[in-house]
Amino acid sequence: MPYSIVAAVDDTPSLPLDYGDAETPVVLNSWAAERLGAGVGDTVSMAYYRPETIDGRPEEVTVSMTVTDVVPITEPATPYRRNRRATFDSPPTVYNDPFLTPTVPGITDQRSISDWDLPFELDRQTTRDDDEYWNRHRLTPKAFVPRRIGLEWFAGRFGDVTSVRLPAGTDEADVMAVLRPSLESLGWAAVPIGVMQRRASAGTTPFDGLFLALGFFIIAGALILVAMLTRLAWEDRSAVLGVMTASGWRPGRVLRLVAAESLLVAAVGAVFGGALGVVYARAILSTLSTRWVGAVASPFLEYHASGRSLVLGPVLAASAGVVVALVTTRRAVRRTPRNLLRGGGDGDSGARGGLVWGGAAVAGAVIAAAMTWATVGRGGMAAAGLAVGAAFLWAAAGVAAMRWWMTADGDGGSVMRLAVSGVRRHPTRSLLAVSLMTLASLLPVAMTAFAARPSAGGTGGFDYVGRSSVPLTPDLSDPPVASEIASGFGGEVYPVRTHGGADASCVNLYAAASTPTVLGVDRRFVETSGAAFDWADAGDDGWSTLLRPATGTADDPMPIILDENTALWSLKMTGGVGERRVETIDGEEVHFVVAGLLRNTILQGALIVGEANYTRLFPDDSGDSLFLIRGEAADAAALEDRLGDVGMDVRPAADVLAELLAVQNTYLRAFQSLGVLGLLLGLFGLVVAQVRGVLVRRGELATMRAAGFSRGRLAALILAETAVLLIAGIGIGVAAAVLGLLPALLGYAAVGGGVSGVGPVVSVAVVAAIGIAVAWFVSDRVSRMPLVESLRAAA
Repeated sequence: MPYSIVAAVDDTPSLPLDYGDAETPVVLNSWAAERLGAGVGDTVSMAYYRPETIDGRPEEVTVSMTVTDVVPITEPATPYRRNRRATFDSPPTVYNDPFLTPTVPGITDQRSISDWDLPFELDRQTTRDDDEYWNRHRLTPKAFVPRRIGLEWFAGRFGDVTSVRLPAGTDEADVMAVLRPSLESLGWAAVPIGVMQRRASAGTTPFDGLFLALGFFIIAGALILVAMLTRLAWEDRSAVLGVMTASGWRPGRVLRLVAAESLLVAAVGAVFGGALGVVYARAILSTLSTRWVGAVASPFLEYHASGRSLVLGPVLAASAGVVVALVTTRRAVRRTPRNLLRGGGDGDSGARGGLVWGGAAVAGAVIAAAMTWATVGRGGMAAAGLAVGAAFLWAAAGVAAMRWWMTADGDGGSVMRLAVSGVRRHPTRSLLAVSLMTLASLLPVAMTAFAARPSAGGTGGFDYVGRSSVPLTPDLSDPPVASEIASGFGGEVYPVRTHGGADASCVNLYAAASTPTVLGVDRRFVETSGAAFDWADAGDDGWSTLLRPATGTADDPMPIILDENTALWSLKMTGGVGERRVETIDGEEVHFVVAGLLRNTILQGALIVGEANYTRLFPDDSGDSLFLIRGEAADAAALEDRLGDVGMDVRPAADVLAELLAVQNTYLRAFQSLGVLGLLLGLFGLVVAQVRGVLVRRGELATMRAAGFSRGRLAALILAETAVLLIAGIGIGVAAAVLGLLPALLGYAAVGGGVSGVGPVVSVAVVAAIGIAVAWFVSDRVSRMPLVESLRAAA
């Protein structure tokens, strides 16, 4: 009677089983007794496989049992089907209970015994009667033995109970009162799933804040552009403003008129901008779900916007535009009517204005230098905020210095000197154009510089990373053991204890709502391999701190090491080395203290403790699941092939690290898309400033043409003026980015990953190319203008 189900359960009033006084009793059901021709007092032998295997080979054991009783079962009227239970004309007995046996996918859901997916070969012949029993009774046991015998024969290190049978009518509270102590001892706990899901859905990184902070440069550029366009508008209408003020219009009334006009234009722009914002957000999410899916490890991102955000953004944008327009116009209406009627030009701020701008440049540089110095030794969000703020202040100081330079007198003569004089003649207009180009070059350079690459320090010098689905008890760090398991293996293995938990790496888009994965490293790893990893902050003793035994109490916290990105973004630990954290493990609070922070390593996403402390935390864990390997490709392939039955997956360490770094690099690319908007703003501002300057100076250019200047020389003059603004803007932007981010750049360069210089160079080249194209366009327009005809018309 092959492949029969035997239940180890004691005699109860709801399931009477007469085991008698036999040493190894067995109770058969009526179908099994008839099939075997056995009765009470007969001896029955049973062969079964031990639950533990030796070297992966099942061990068969044969035992003898005495039949002490035969219990009845009822034959069903219709048999089982895949999605339908059997039906009975007569009530089934208590022994017709298929629920005494747990369901096992691949076995209990099959239509025939021959279809079972077992870890061993079906080498015993089954008959039609066996399949008939399976179809009519499914998981109903054919025999019963006492629980004490089941514990002796069938229990293993993975447990000794497959189900718990409760009497009908048992109160749920009574059940939980009985089961809770046993379940909690196994690590089971009541989990508030809804609370955990809401906590996880909050995410690990505040992308809204990051986009808004980095978008500040774009917002500033847009406001500068608004100021430039407003200034050009009232310069065109200066005569109208002069007539209005001369005829009795008070400045407040003029400003209200400008506010109404600005609000109308800003409202239209805000509506279109809000629509484009939705398109931009959807494009970013679409890219993250497809091309950049490696950064979020989830293709199921959906666009979501609240009515508040859709209204608040455009309203704030329109309000800011109106305020800038009013501030710019307010300066214009303060001029005398005579000045306005004459054109209301920039003029020169004079020596006093030069001192003000020079002082502003010095003050900005001093504050920026202090903020840059403050980033030294810091990490994470604090360092990022200080670095970006310092870069912006360096840029502001550079722009102020440029404005101070414009207060000096220029000399005529060569084309370049004339170009410099032209730039200085309209300092405000030139300054706005320089500011736009500064912001256009600052953000791309700053973001591109932090593109991370895999490094030897990120992999710790290991060539491969292996993970097994089942913890392995053989010590692969012992070369004879490793070579015996994987023939020809000649590498070096560092096993790492692993207790599964929440993935706290950057790849996990969701916040770690439960205890993160915990890794346990031994003394061999600490003394020979740990130092090869890159540190963000090694603390006092680095890896050796993990060798200190600790109880995990508030007075004796357990030292841990973790990756800086894991600490800052996933676990929101911003205190650095010395910060404490409390985790609930098996119902008890365990106190940890950060002993060191790694930087961009393959160990991202877990808390790392010493092996002694790991054993204290998880005394029931056995075996290793993570393996750091030094060796050749053949060694990795041999290990993966031989241990494939336990789910061993071996991958190049550089590939593992690249996937983790891809998250950071992908978000940098997303932020760089903001730089594209900055480039567009800078391009538009430069075009407007230069074209406007040419139109205003048509009479002057016509006079120069009549005096003998060739068209080519006039075009060269305009090209040189644009080049001065372009070089100044790009130079200030690049210098500000480098100075503000210098400590961080040096920190990245000090570790193996380094800083990519290609990206910033390409960014600057793109900005310069756009500026040159703009300058060529403007100079070409100048060379084609009928300047002499314009002079005649003016006369």
